[in-house]
Formats: sequence, C-alpha cells, structure tokens
Amino acid sequence: ALAVAALVAFELLQRLENIISGHLTWSQVRPAHRPREIEIHHHKTGKRIWHPLDVDDEDDAGRPIVRRLYPELEARLERLPRLGTAVAMFRPQRGPTTRDGQRPARIYSESYADHLVQRARRDAGLPAHVTLAACRHGGMTLLGDAELSEQLIMTLSGHVTPAAARVYVKRTERQRLAAAVRRRDYIEGRG
Repeated sequence: ALAVAALVAFELLQRLENIISGHLTWSQVRPAHRPREIEIHHHKTGKRIWHPLDVDDEDDAGRPIVRRLYPELEARLERLPRLGTAVAMFRPQRGPTTRDGQRPARIYSESYADHLVQRARRDAGLPAHVTLAACRHGGMTLLGDAELSEQLIMTLSGHVTPAAARVYVKRTERQRLAAAVRRRDYIEGRG
C-alpha cells in the first residue's frame, strides 16, 4: 500500500498525509458517475481535483483506442487488496484478531509509514532524501521537465498560487537545456 501511496504522490500530486490518513478511498477511483477519473482531495486548499485516468486517442494506424494516462499506478491499484474503504491500509502483525482470525485493517500513522520507508530506503541503499513526501516534489518537477506552463501545473496540483506551486518544481538540467534550445530557435527565427 505504501508503494501505491508513493505513486499517487508522484503521479497525482496528492499530499502524503492525505493518502496515508485514509482520505483516498476506493469510491474515488473510477466511480460510476465519473468512470474515467480519480478524485484527489487537497486538504490545504480545500480543492477536489478530478484527474482523468484515460483519454480517447488513436493508434499508429489511426484506429481509435483508449490511452491510459497512469498505467503503472492503475496496475498497482488493481493488484492492491481492498482491506477497507481507504486505499492505503495494512493488516498489523500484532494485536487483537476478529472471529475469523484476521487482524482488522488499519490506516497508517505518519510515524509508522515513515518508519517503513526509512527501513526500505536503508535496505535499498538509497540516500536519506528519498521519502514519500519527496515523491510529490518529484512529480511536480517532472511537470516542469515536461515544459508544462504554470497554469497547467497548478491545474494538476491543486495549488492556488503560482508561488506555492513554484516551491515544488525544482530547476533541472533538462529544463535549462529546453530553455537554451528555445532561446536559440528564437534567435535563428525558428520560434
């Protein structure tokens, strides 16, 4: 479930605390009234963002297809057991059991999620800056690398002001290269 939380933070730009505290529910994933979308709630701004999950497109031969916009995320969601109404839940290894011998599923506390991520990060030999919260930052920076305008970035992230969105979009070599190429194209009369 924490792998899905990381993907939701990266792909859909939802804040970690919303994902692990149970604010992302199965009823928000392709509900009957919006079967091609997922709803993301941003508690800081009060915004609810409906992210499209697929779009009508054409294949190379011009035949109509449905193009998945977040295929890795949806594949993970399809494999994730539905332990309750929240998407990010786990069964504890200790504690009381129900009549069927199962321990009741729970949502993550922030400290427990951090503990699990720290352990996984250490086991994988990754640096300390690799956190679940960093996944959202990485997703925002990817939007900058894709050369999306601030308006489009804010549309996806739910940020209210450009200044707030800019905090998350880190400057990268790819962005510098794109800017330099555009500058050269302009000078040479190509753009």
